[in-house]
Amino acid sequence: MGSKPVFVAFLATLLSGFSGACEAQEAKKRVITSGPWSAWVESSPATDAPLRAIPYRQVVYRRGPGDDAPVEIFRETSERRLTISLAADGRLLVNPVGQGPRVYFKDPKQVVTLPLLPPNQWDKAFPPYYRLNGDAWFLGDVLFYGRYAYVGHYLIGFVRFAPNRACIVEQRLVAEVMDDPGQTVDNVDGARFASPAPVRVGDYVFWRNRGDATADPPWKEQRTWIVDLEQARLCDIRELDNGFVNQQRDKLRAFLSDGGPNKPDAGDDK
Repeated sequence: MGSKPVFVAFLATLLSGFSGACEAQEAKKRVITSGPWSAWVESSPATDAPLRAIPYRQVVYRRGPGDDAPVEIFRETSERRLTISLAADGRLLVNPVGQGPRVYFKDPKQVVTLPLLPPNQWDKAFPPYYRLNGDAWFLGDVLFYGRYAYVGHYLIGFVRFAPNRACIVEQRLVAEVMDDPGQTVDNVDGARFASPAPVRVGDYVFWRNRGDATADPPWKEQRTWIVDLEQARLCDIRELDNGFVNQQRDKLRAFLSDGGPNKPDAGDDK
């Protein structure tokens, strides 16, 4: 009688591995497009063994104007999924699992590895994550992102590229959000990006946070924020010229529907 729970647990583990192996037999393809460019990740299982965690061969392809066939950009084998983001001019962000994130330009031989900025506030005995493990968008000459430095520690920032050159000219953090490990608050989940996707107008990026009922202000409510790229800071819509805002009202309609962006409350963690 005492061996029955052990046998049931063993059987459940075996069936779980078998189910995972069956699902892994189908190759997967995720395609994104931007302007005349397209990119995708083709993944297929690297083993037929009934493992609980299946390693996948993941190959990134890109195709643009003038390409007779897709161009292989990057490949790796890992148990977790790598992610990509594509700009209308062909720049491709590849965020691998086992290596640092990198941006490929029109010529795939031109590639820049992103030396992401560390958090300003860090007191742990180990280094923070250096992956773009969140969301990222190409907005003109900048890559705007949100990423985790660690569980409960979220960074929002951008990387600026030189015009028509494979080189980084600026990196800045504009917000650093942390959960309080001693309390049941979820500031990070409240600060994460919500729909619609961020929009750039001039030197300003408009975006919305998700909001979370357990978060502290200002991340408790969903609302619109503005990033001033020139000064690398969150700013108030009242600092913008009214004529400028009115000219862009159609483009910004989704962000102005809540009465307009707000600046952070005094004492907000920036």
